[in-house]
Amino acid sequence: MLANAKALLTVKDDVFIIDWWLSPELMLIRPADEKTFRLDNILGRIVDAGVRIHVMLYKEMPFALALNSLYTKTKLISKITSFRFRFIASRVDVNNAYGTTLKLPSDIAAENKPSAGTETIEAVQMVTTKMAEQAGEAPIK
Repeated sequence: MLANAKALLTVKDDVFIIDWWLSPELMLIRPADEKTFRLDNILGRIVDAGVRIHVMLYKEMPFALALNSLYTKTKLISKITSFRFRFIASRVDVNNAYGTTLKLPSDIAAENKPSAGTETIEAVQMVTTKMAEQAGEAPIK
């Protein structure tokens, strides 16, 4: 963990954290009596220095697995108040390079216009036709 703390404290541009069970209170340097070397405090310090932090966490199904990713999300967002912090739940909104609003997957799905699956059917037909042509058979229409 010491190497991770040193790497985080020397970063200049971006930090990407991808994890399925992240604890914001993780002590990166032990033993330590103070909370200076906790993950959330180190991330807060480097955000204040102008580093962009991108976090992707696994959003568990609470009835099957209790990782408490919502707690991690709220804890990190409360500690790191800079606009440069982005929390990525399960989809990435690439319209804005530094997104300032958090969206749930259900919100993103509601924004997208339903297509009734027509693109999927057309794509399957094109792939099937291409495979038939490569096999030397006449496509069925």
